Amino acid sequence: MSLPIFVQISDLHLSQTSEEERKNRKLFWRRWRFDGMLGHSENSLRYLDDFMYSLQQEEPGAQLIVTGDLTAIGQEEEFEIANKFIGATYQGPRGGEVGLNVSNWLRWAIPGNHDHWPGRATIVGRSTPGLKKYFPESPRVQPVVQLGNGRQLRFLQIDTDRDVGPYSHERTRAVGSFVSELKDLSAMLSPLGINQNEIRVLCLHHSAIYRGWMLEIDAKSRKALYEFLVTNRVAVLLCGHIHRPPWVQTLPVTRPMAPGRIVVVEACCGTTTQFDPTIARQTGFEESLHWQNSLLVHRLKEAPGEIHWSSEIHLEGRAGFVGADLLRSDVDAKATFKVWPWPPQGIRPPFGLFPR
Repeated sequence: MSLPIFVQISDLHLSQTSEEERKNRKLFWRRWRFDGMLGHSENSLRYLDDFMYSLQQEEPGAQLIVTGDLTAIGQEEEFEIANKFIGATYQGPRGGEVGLNVSNWLRWAIPGNHDHWPGRATIVGRSTPGLKKYFPESPRVQPVVQLGNGRQLRFLQIDTDRDVGPYSHERTRAVGSFVSELKDLSAMLSPLGINQNEIRVLCLHHSAIYRGWMLEIDAKSRKALYEFLVTNRVAVLLCGHIHRPPWVQTLPVTRPMAPGRIVVVEACCGTTTQFDPTIARQTGFEESLHWQNSLLVHRLKEAPGEIHWSSEIHLEGRAGFVGADLLRSDVDAKATFKVWPWPPQGIRPPFGLFPR
């Protein structure tokens, strides 16, 4: 039985703003190191389309996972662009159709903080109806994916902005707050019990690893998350949000008032189709890059008495998305972890450009 393959993309920031307008804004946003309102690159949309088409020709059945921030400012029209591009085809201002044609994409997608924005570049304010239209329920427990020999894979999904007030400091600092999500998800999982043969993956927009005045998750949510990971035997976290080159590494998790610790694998994807005002369109890339569009390819692999989770970094180059080791000599493009039996354990060293 072949094991599943997943392509993780994040922070598409699809927008109605033209690329010419984004070029005019870039110096301002670079000065303040705030890029979330720049929207998408049409070149990057096409590169992603080409990558998915080529992968599915080689490995039919590859699933697409979207870890938040489909939109730039949460406009209803931006959600519609996301639905057209991911679910079918989209015709951009430059003409020509591009699209991933993944009809079931919403099953594997979660919202991000930008999707909660009020449809204006003001950041604060109540979200538009587009958010509830495309993400009416949260949290979610997906049906299991059968892996053979009684083993299963189950995806859990949460909204890490659920407890963030629309006019709060957390909103302006892009901080995640989601204790209520974890409480509800725990209640949904309780009747299922613990299946020793089930591998659990939690999709969330904010990173559990990243720390900083902005972009991190708040203290009470971090404490609740660590407890949830241990209690519910989660093996892998898939996230985005940071707008930096991606990383895949283990997160040590200590359960309150309990001895020892476990580790969880976190795969944090950078932006995938964000318009990048600093990217150099030539051979090689400068170390001073603010970020670089990327995606992750995850594979489950059989091993004697084990199942391994393998992740590969792909970065956007001048002609599309390619393995990171083809563009960056300082990045190991692959990492592998044992995820069954639980808990996870590193097989190859973690990789990526880690958060500062």
